[in-house]
Amino acid sequence: MKQTLTPWAIAILLISSPAFAQTPAPPFVYGVASGDPLPNQVIIWTKLAPADTTQPATVNWRVAADTAFIQIVQSGLVTTDNSTDFTVKVDVAGLQPNTWYYYDFETGGIHSIRGRTKTAPVGQTTHIRFAVVTCAKYSKGYFNAYESISARNDLDAVIHLGDYIYEGNGSSDDIRPFDPAYRCSTLIDYRTRYRQYHQDLSLIKARQNFPWINVWDDHETSNDAWQNGSEHWPDSAGFAALKTAALKVYFEWIPIRQDSAHPTRIYRQFQYGNLVDLFMLDTRLEGREKQYPFADSNMTIINDTNRTLLGHAQYNWLINGLSSSSAHWRVIAQQVMMAPALLAGKPLNEDQWDGYPAERAKLFQYIMQNDIDNIIVVTGDVHASFANDLPLDVQLYDDATGNGSVGVEFITPAVVSSQSAFGNVPFSIVKANDPHIQYADFTQRGYLILDITEAKVQADFYYVSTTDTPVYTLNLGASLYTLSGTRHIYRQPVSVNRDPTAYFALLPNPAKNILTIQPGEISGSLTFQIFDTNGAMIKQFPPTTLRQNRQDIHLDISKLPSGTYILKIYSGAKLLHVSKFVVAK
Repeated sequence: MKQTLTPWAIAILLISSPAFAQTPAPPFVYGVASGDPLPNQVIIWTKLAPADTTQPATVNWRVAADTAFIQIVQSGLVTTDNSTDFTVKVDVAGLQPNTWYYYDFETGGIHSIRGRTKTAPVGQTTHIRFAVVTCAKYSKGYFNAYESISARNDLDAVIHLGDYIYEGNGSSDDIRPFDPAYRCSTLIDYRTRYRQYHQDLSLIKARQNFPWINVWDDHETSNDAWQNGSEHWPDSAGFAALKTAALKVYFEWIPIRQDSAHPTRIYRQFQYGNLVDLFMLDTRLEGREKQYPFADSNMTIINDTNRTLLGHAQYNWLINGLSSSSAHWRVIAQQVMMAPALLAGKPLNEDQWDGYPAERAKLFQYIMQNDIDNIIVVTGDVHASFANDLPLDVQLYDDATGNGSVGVEFITPAVVSSQSAFGNVPFSIVKANDPHIQYADFTQRGYLILDITEAKVQADFYYVSTTDTPVYTLNLGASLYTLSGTRHIYRQPVSVNRDPTAYFALLPNPAKNILTIQPGEISGSLTFQIFDTNGAMIKQFPPTTLRQNRQDIHLDISKLPSGTYILKIYSGAKLLHVSKFVVAK
């Protein structure tokens, strides 16, 4: 089944979301953003475009518990200048866990648009939902995936896996020409490119409405970068100067928490209660050794057991974190495809984990030998969608049962990019060569929704119909999942006994007149009841029969006054789901 959201429907969702009541205006033309959410703190960001760039500017900031900014919880004042391109980053502390907050900035009596952010939960956590994105090549089209994400109200955070910008030069078939038109290599070049990206309203709105958790890949610096060079900058000294400039600008524009002791280290961990430990990796610049093509003369180097993609410090940090994790799921977010991608038994891409097989084998063996379960890898980079089992040994992996898999990998499609290197290869050929690959799409653009409960992690692949124009429809192309304790992508319909916690997404939330329910993989007759916060039932809807998965349900809440309510969903006498939602007139 394909779910389609028209731009008109998306506009309705935007209207009902309080963060979109304003449009960026000078000097805050680049909007606002937030990121790196912890239970008690979050980064907030903005950038000024002052008329006079020779003088520093003073900026006031505030964080509130409500959209009207009546309940101010934190505030302060910072100074910025051209040494940081007039960007502002504040690490706001003293917040409550699992709470939505609203924030803005002010200078010279002028306020920015208002942003919305959310802190991470602590303790018992039943449901987390991330959007996962990668590869936004401005010159190749419109950021319709970001536009779609900005309209959602069912996310805890957005995970960006890199290629946030593309540093390259333009080409004759570009839809939106790059600025500058040539390949970036200096501080001014990268700042100019980031400024261009952040004049895109779809990106501004997506950053405005959710906290982002970012890592870079290669195009934030240079294509196919490794620790000391890249495709276009093989000279180490020249690349070092470029990398210094590129990373300075990255930290200026991205709401990421910078480690003063290790100012270019981006691998880090986030805890979402007892449900998820999220490990953000740097498979690009931290410790990666140079890539070598898969030629016979290079195989001794490629198979060297000391060869590293992560670097030894990051590798040890990761395995120690996996070992000490007490969360139900361990999510590893990283840049390049981890599962083998083979043709006639030979690897295809030396830039992926296939180019560093000994370190991958060492990691997989450590996971299995230490009985670390519920491993989820999310990946970007390849301009394609994949759902993969992660075989400990491709020769011993059993596609019929999933036996021999260490965990699963979901690879998000590109927001906008050039065509995947896989081209239009039929899936039957992919499957014949790589039986551990359970799903692949090489042509569509969009994003991934990672839905996490204790029983199941599900990846929903959303695709936009086009990136050539800003007018598009949104399709749910595929949904694949793994069940707790199975280590592989589940291949059969989920039974009630195996997965009793079918999930439901509510949007928009806050809502105004219509509350839309997006059910998970469930069918049959459902009953919906609404309660006030004191537990009194105030509305019951007639039973609704779901004839197929993903059928949206629309509840009329136009007569409910503004406030907070509890929705309960029943199948017969069995309670399936409880959610809190807000009505805002």
